[in-house]
Amino acid sequence: MISVIIPTFNEAGIISKTIKQIKDLDTVKSVTEIIVSDGGSTDGTIKHARLAGAKVVSSTKGLATQTIHSFIFFMLTHRLPEIIPDISPTLFAKVIR
Repeated sequence: MISVIIPTFNEAGIISKTIKQIKDLDTVKSVTEIIVSDGGSTDGTIKHARLAGAKVVSSTKGLATQTIHSFIFFMLTHRLPEIIPDISPTLFAKVIR
C-alpha cells in the first residue's frame, strides 16, 4: 500500500495530467491513494484534482504547513490518531474540510 502526496499551489493546468501519469506508471497497482495537499489555490486545482480521483487536503500556502496537514489527514483517515494524540479540534476541522 502506497499513498502519494502531491503539494500544490495553482496547478490546475497540470494536476490532472500528473495524477494520470502516476496512475499509469503504477503497473503493479501498489498506489492505493493520491492525496493532493493544496496551499490555497485559486485557479481550480482542487476541482481538477478531485475529478482526477485524488483526495484533497486544503491548507495554507507553504510546503511545511501543507506537509503537516497531509500527514494529519493521512493519519486520521487511516484510523491511526493515537500517533498524534494532541491534535486540536480546530486543526482537525480545518484539515478534514
